Amino acid sequence: MMPPELASLSRVKYLEGGRDPATGLDCWGFYREACRVLSLPVPPVHQVEGKEGYAAEWAKAAASPEWRRIIIPEPYCLVLLTRPGRNPHCGMVLPDLFTFVHLGAQGVRRDYLDCAQFRLARKEYFRYVP
Repeated sequence: MMPPELASLSRVKYLEGGRDPATGLDCWGFYREACRVLSLPVPPVHQVEGKEGYAAEWAKAAASPEWRRIIIPEPYCLVLLTRPGRNPHCGMVLPDLFTFVHLGAQGVRRDYLDCAQFRLARKEYFRYVP
């Protein structure tokens, strides 16, 4: 079940590279839009081109001083999930600290951080502090 404060995003469609909720978002666009809905600071878009766009965009963003790596997840922080041979995926950790919301090809989902799909993924947590 989607947290009530994010219910307005529950029907957003997935669109690779999407940054507009009216036309579709990818996982990074979803995280940014969730920040906006929650009145949190919204990370900027770092424009990159090419097939590896999302990974390059995240690498550029994570290298900026505004992103702080945190060891223990915090409510509404970004979780970055990486698996060998796949593009990185991200979502937003919810206040219970055990679940996160994210957007993928199956739509908006709420999953446990240790669910089968992501159990073997490397998980890193970040806080955006402009």
